[in-house]
Amino acid sequence: MSEAVTEGESVQTAVPAVIATEPPPAFRTPLLVRLFLVAAAVVLIKTIYDISEQSKANQLAITAVSKQVASLTKPINELNRGVERLNGGFSDMVKGVGRMGTELNKSARNVQMIQNELHEEMATIRKKVNDISNRVTTIQQDLRNPFRR
Repeated sequence: MSEAVTEGESVQTAVPAVIATEPPPAFRTPLLVRLFLVAAAVVLIKTIYDISEQSKANQLAITAVSKQVASLTKPINELNRGVERLNGGFSDMVKGVGRMGTELNKSARNVQMIQNELHEEMATIRKKVNDISNRVTTIQQDLRNPFRR
């Protein structure tokens, strides 16, 4: 049963093959922690999706407001031109009243009363124009930065 080894022959013995494997991780995350992290990731993704949807809705609202501003801009410009014409007309009227007072030699009190009324009207118109201008400015600022409110 024993075989003799002759010269030049080598003895072969069976050596078990070693397969290199990666070492096990030093720290294994518990299942509850992993489930919590997955749930947190799902909540985060849902939040991002909701923010995206809200952003789309905000963009649509901005577009609608922009269209409203565009539709209001033309009438406001026409009103401003009308107010400018009225201001010019009132100014001419004040000058005319002054000339009439000089030419007709009317009492200074009557002329002053008429001029005061005209100036009050002009001040009222200026206030209205400034109010319209301030509203347009506010709308424009809101369009530039809708999240400012």
